[in-house]
Amino acid sequence: MQTRSLPPPSPSGGNALPDRETGDERDEEQHEEDVEEDFRDAGRAALIAGLQQDLAREYQAVIAYVAYSAVLKGAQYTHIAKELEQHAKEELAHALTIAKQLDHLGEEPTVTPKPVKMSDDPRKLLRFDFENERVTILAYRQRVRQCEARRMSAAIMLKTIPLPP
Repeated sequence: MQTRSLPPPSPSGGNALPDRETGDERDEEQHEEDVEEDFRDAGRAALIAGLQQDLAREYQAVIAYVAYSAVLKGAQYTHIAKELEQHAKEELAHALTIAKQLDHLGEEPTVTPKPVKMSDDPRKLLRFDFENERVTILAYRQRVRQCEARRMSAAIMLKTIPLPP
């Protein structure tokens, strides 16, 4: 009768027999890591796409404020026109912040603005502005949440853009 020798003990004290369960666990861990990486990549792509849209909206705002401040006429709009000039400068600063963030993420910033709506009616211009600001604020809040979910420092940078409560 032949005796069969056991493999030498492993450093952990057990025998060195292959453990199928450990192999399966490793495969499962690798699969989870792959899924997590795919999720991170999808999240990163969504973040970048969102930032590109945000940047296009900032360009839109700069153009709109410059145009609106020039065409608003009448005593009742003088103060508003001056405010719009100031807002154009602020929106340009926001655009620079977003462009730098895109560059930091290895992406080329878009150079195409969203379309700017014009009207001969000053009240319509102000409504256009209000709607654009509303959409921009919602988008920024979403972008901050995306960054925070990914634990990205971009959230800190985007939080420097003042938003109403």
